[in-house]
Amino acid sequence: KNSVLIIKLLNGDFITLNAGRMDQGSYDTEKELLTYRVHYPIDRSQLSILRRGELDSMIMFWSSGYEEYEVFNLDFFMNQLNCLEK
Repeated sequence: KNSVLIIKLLNGDFITLNAGRMDQGSYDTEKELLTYRVHYPIDRSQLSILRRGELDSMIMFWSSGYEEYEVFNLDFFMNQLNCLEK
């Protein structure tokens, strides 16, 4: 609840997204994996920034702390947003 996703770009820009709709989570007993589906709305100005900038990392803030994740597909949003426009 109330989680925040920060997208850090290589050019030093940050995009902060606040959680929208979120579910209660589901637990896979075989894999011992707890999964939450969270939606982070992105406005047009943020899309414009993502269209131009390569990703550096993504930082998830939870109620119990945070984790930073390294990104390997630096042009993910640039490629995906171009696909949506076609």
